[in-house]
Amino acid sequence: LMKGAFTANRLEIVNLLSSQIAVSIKNARLYADTKALNYKLKESEERFRIIAETTPIPLVITRISDHIILYANAQMVKTFGLSTLEPIGHRSMTDFFYKSDEQIKLEQVYQQRNSIQNYELQLKRLDSSLLWVAMFSHPIIYLNEKVLLTALYDITARKQAEEERLLFTQQLAESEE
Repeated sequence: LMKGAFTANRLEIVNLLSSQIAVSIKNARLYADTKALNYKLKESEERFRIIAETTPIPLVITRISDHIILYANAQMVKTFGLSTLEPIGHRSMTDFFYKSDEQIKLEQVYQQRNSIQNYELQLKRLDSSLLWVAMFSHPIIYLNEKVLLTALYDITARKQAEEERLLFTQQLAESEE
């Protein structure tokens, strides 16, 4: 090594350059990581979209604060008579409640369990016809906001069969008296 090759000025320049190189390497790694995460996020969003659109049951994403519908799959649109031209964010999920007190009951269940599992309730379509559903709701993050992903399983036929069975049982009991 040569004596005096690294003067104070040269050492300062070397230190400055090495710190700049370290920052550049760190930024390059962050950029690569961000790019990979964005790719994974796009893949995940695409998987969700395909699953949601091909699922044969109504799926809806609503804001927790005001129950505004942020997303409705094709089956939700078909089942409840929504217009595909209607802008998202125009309707509240509570517009479909047959009984006005259901919202309070559902909020209580959600507060206790942080989700809703197999909760049976009657809903109304836009044409005012009624249907029974089993509701399943779970919180997710959507567009950087905590929201509810809700699946609605139509149990109208089962409820009608239960009602018919009950009526038949009552009639049978009355005829035996």
